[in-house]
Amino acid sequence: MQTSTTISTVNRLMTITAAIYFVTLSNLTLADENEQLDLALLDSTDKWQVNRLFQPTESQKKKEQQDGQIMIYDGLRDTTIAKALDSNFDRIQNMMFTRVVVTRLSGQPEVDEFGNAVVEDDGCDS
Repeated sequence: MQTSTTISTVNRLMTITAAIYFVTLSNLTLADENEQLDLALLDSTDKWQVNRLFQPTESQKKKEQQDGQIMIYDGLRDTTIAKALDSNFDRIQNMMFTRVVVTRLSGQPEVDEFGNAVVEDDGCDS
């Protein structure tokens, strides 16, 4: 009887320890994602662009270096692009940016009278 009580207590402690570990780990992941999203996007569904910009996979880097692949990033904030260009200088030749969102000093997107984000004119008239 004593042994089963000890095992039960150990199991509970292991469960609690595991839960604390996973909660801590998930909070760290959320903090990183929030920092990236803070840098970047109006639409969080485009989060993959920020990941590709700041943390490309080895395969993506190889395609850029060996195949000369150019990635077109669309709708990122101007502050995100500035940070990307500073931190990824060796990859600039493989980046193209369209519909760059203009931000205020507060870091929030500039909006027009209709509530739409103001984007820089890329000189490509359709």
